Amino acid sequence: MSSNQTLTRDQASWTPTKTILWSSAVVVVTDGIAGILYFLLLLKMGPALFMQWIASAINGPTAFAAGTSTIVEGFIIHLIVTIIMGAVYYYAYKKSSLIRRNTIASGIIYGLGIWLVMNLLVFPLSNVPPAPFVLFNAIVSIIWHIVLVGVPFAVITNTHSKNSINTYNN
Repeated sequence: MSSNQTLTRDQASWTPTKTILWSSAVVVVTDGIAGILYFLLLLKMGPALFMQWIASAINGPTAFAAGTSTIVEGFIIHLIVTIIMGAVYYYAYKKSSLIRRNTIASGIIYGLGIWLVMNLLVFPLSNVPPAPFVLFNAIVSIIWHIVLVGVPFAVITNTHSKNSINTYNN
């Protein structure tokens, strides 16, 4: 049996939950690494502050002084939000032939959409301390959300859902 036949059999056996969790696991790692590097290189802050910054969405500025508990809380929030993003993409993929036919383009649009929703809606409505807008930082963040969030969701969902499309469109 060739490796292509094995891959196809494995792809056919992926459930919606497995596809969502796998794509979310990849994205939580790539997005997390990008966020940590962003905090280190552009903001000159340590990696723990990235997770505390995420936790500040709920706790406000006190998250930065709370220590390990808010680092863990930030990771859990990041994971939950990423799984929700993965599920939204997965179900949009199942409903739209346009998304299914244009994997990379839909990933690019989804990554940009995630950045826009998070920065224009979620962060302003949360307890995250406001930060000044810096165009260079925004461009870096948009690129990382396209390349490391939107495109992986699209590629993984497309790869592991092709054999089960008819199940969800009938």
